[in-house]
Amino acid sequence: MDIDGNDFYCLNQILKNYKCDIIVCEYNATHPPNEDKVISYEDNFVWDGTNYFGASLGSLDKLCRKFGYTLVHCDKRGVNSFFVNDEIIKNRNLKIKNIGDVNNIYKNRVMVLDQIAVIPQI
Repeated sequence: MDIDGNDFYCLNQILKNYKCDIIVCEYNATHPPNEDKVISYEDNFVWDGTNYFGASLGSLDKLCRKFGYTLVHCDKRGVNSFFVNDEIIKNRNLKIKNIGDVNNIYKNRVMVLDQIAVIPQI
């Protein structure tokens, strides 16, 4: 899921009604992995090019755990997070390095805001 805004709210509704094997969702890596940050819901949200979008990895991790999913990976660009259904992890006896460890799986992201490169501080 990558809609540059209400990702958290949409994912919450999907997880209330459907069971998935794998979830891929954009996260806002300008926030440290342990922060619980989600933008306010706006019906007509349009990303303005700033770091005000989506949800922190910590928020997505908290949401996905509530529905039985575990964080297994973030891409090297610091854009997408990957969660796997806990039943699959258990039934297939999956061994994944740093599974569920938000701090170790998190990848930082460099964003260009108003033509100035910003590197988030951790």
